[in-house]
Amino acid sequence: MLRRLLIEVADRSAEDLLFVESAVNAAAGLELIWKREPDVALIDISLPDFTGLELLRRAAASGTPTKLIVFTASLDPRTVIAAIALGAHGYINKGAPGEAFEIIRRVAAGERAISRRAREAIFQLREPDTPMIIPGPDELELLRLLAAGAAIGDAAKALVVSERRAVKMLERAEEKLGTPGLSGTVSAAVTLGLVPGPR
Repeated sequence: MLRRLLIEVADRSAEDLLFVESAVNAAAGLELIWKREPDVALIDISLPDFTGLELLRRAAASGTPTKLIVFTASLDPRTVIAAIALGAHGYINKGAPGEAFEIIRRVAAGERAISRRAREAIFQLREPDTPMIIPGPDELELLRLLAAGAAIGDAAKALVVSERRAVKMLERAEEKLGTPGLSGTVSAAVTLGLVPGPR
């Protein structure tokens, strides 16, 4: 059984999930995450004081052990990507309640997961001014090595390229996924199922 769960859902009947508390706004939610340290927290995007993405950023930056899942009706692919880059361990679409508990359990077990509809929204993003969202094979191999724990220099050696070229490959992957920095890009690639996560 999960030790504690901070969650706002209509159905609280899952026997292996323990509802802890809900918050009326982002500031209260952030305080609850820091004070109660639940195993999992579900965060809505639309909150009255500041956005769920800002809550997510603050919670992740604080080093909380709580796993953070965005729980929202939004299927805007940029929102999904931004949430992952900011440290979300999962993304649940409110229109697919059947997936919610599965994703919560997977995230609580240490995985990263997003709902099927959120994943589809990302891969259907093909606006004229939007770069290709899927990194190329070499970039994915670099991300796979980094996700497995390799340093950028070691990954470059494994790929038989210079460290400078590996950095350029990482930058291209960042541009394609729309994510800032190494950790955000690797997290996005893992969550989207582009590369396997660390074992």
